[in-house]
Amino acid sequence: MHSDAIGNLTVQVARHGDKYAWKLYSDGHYQPIKFSVPIFLSEDAAQAAGHEGRARELVRLARSAAMQPRIRRTLEIKVVEMVARELEQCAA
Repeated sequence: MHSDAIGNLTVQVARHGDKYAWKLYSDGHYQPIKFSVPIFLSEDAAQAAGHEGRARELVRLARSAAMQPRIRRTLEIKVVEMVARELEQCAA
């Protein structure tokens, strides 16, 4: 089994028979949050696919964080301020 930790998501690759599979773990979770079936012929291929899965999960987490009410409200205020400045410049 090979493990590579970057941030709080860990990719682990394990051999199952003559093929490899990856699992993605988050800190504090015993069970994997994402995983593949054993279809990869090499450990390197499984590791690369695991890192792609990790990248997709990080994008999903970032999008989820952006939708939090506090963050969303801050973005809305900035957009309103930007539009107000644009209108003032057009009026001048």
